[in-house]
Amino acid sequence: DFFFGYYLVRRWCKRFGLRWDALENSLPVIVLIGAYISQLVAILLYQPENRDNLSLLLNPWSGLSAFGGMFGGTLVSAVYFRYKRLPFWLYHDAIAYGFVGGFIFGRLGCFAAHDHPGVPTEFVLGVHVMGAIRHDLGLYLMLVMVALFGAITWMARRGHPAAGSVNALICTVYPPIRFYLDGLRINEVTYWGWTPGQWFCFPTFAFGLWALSVACKPSSAAARHGGPRE
Repeated sequence: DFFFGYYLVRRWCKRFGLRWDALENSLPVIVLIGAYISQLVAILLYQPENRDNLSLLLNPWSGLSAFGGMFGGTLVSAVYFRYKRLPFWLYHDAIAYGFVGGFIFGRLGCFAAHDHPGVPTEFVLGVHVMGAIRHDLGLYLMLVMVALFGAITWMARRGHPAAGSVNALICTVYPPIRFYLDGLRINEVTYWGWTPGQWFCFPTFAFGLWALSVACKPSSAAARHGGPRE
């Protein structure tokens, strides 16, 4: 999934005149730190029994949090873009596109392993898991990623999307769907009645509204041609 996402970011930069040379060597570091934060969030929030065993951070199979990776990667990207004096929204749109494309394969892995079984169902997409036909949240979230990837690709083919529009689409569409689907999960740790993923939906949606406000500004159209070049 990383290599496909890496390819997508590169293609986005080349197509829309962004500085690929500014991301080429830093992108693996951004992804690595984002994955580390994702793993930390997964242990702290999804595995409370392991909070005193942070040595699990050395185990790549100890679990990942999608939201942890999103927020961790965004934070690291923001610091890096500021250091390189690159416009945040333009370049983070490129990274977000790569994240969605790559995460299709990540969710495919969740589905293949049935990592996120749900309640019993008669729905046509139900999967036989744990002795019953159940919702499989890995399957559903993979389909959501495929739909988002298709929508972003369609936007790109119509011309250069306004700065922030990719983030706006992802972060306003994904959270409501994720919030509903998390309510179907079983054996999931909750805090005050909601899963960690449901709690993360609120700041993610707020971030999407912020991105939407940026994308709707007239100045975002002028920024479509990229940031400062060194």
